[in-house]
Amino acid sequence: MELSDVPSASEELLLAFKEKPWEESWTFSDARRRITGILESPSSFGLVALADNKVVGIALGLSKGYLDKQDFWLDEFSVDPNYQKQGIATKLMKELKKKLKEKEITKIYLVTRKHYPCVSLYEKEGFSSEGEDLLMTVDL
Repeated sequence: MELSDVPSASEELLLAFKEKPWEESWTFSDARRRITGILESPSSFGLVALADNKVVGIALGLSKGYLDKQDFWLDEFSVDPNYQKQGIATKLMKELKKKLKEKEITKIYLVTRKHYPCVSLYEKEGFSSEGEDLLMTVDL
């Protein structure tokens, strides 16, 4: 993913998350700010899936060092609803894993919600929740 992909990737993000079960009200400005903010980090890495000369899928996140290893935190992963059920997400995930392995990254982390349809895709790709890990948040 390059900065030149941001406008098309922002449109894709808008489309992907306005549908059920998310039904999020992203604006183009929100999506652009989110993607640009991640992509401009020196530790960012992202891929796009293209079809019909536009971005139809994105995988974007940050690598983070921890002790003697590098982990990758997948912040955004989505496919335009008009292109879902065509194997794009699977291909995008496989390419992401391949590229990260080449960078000697040893683990991918991501956060999603229980019972969302994407959970089955992630499980199919080998992701699982780890017994002792717990995501905690606090509103400020």
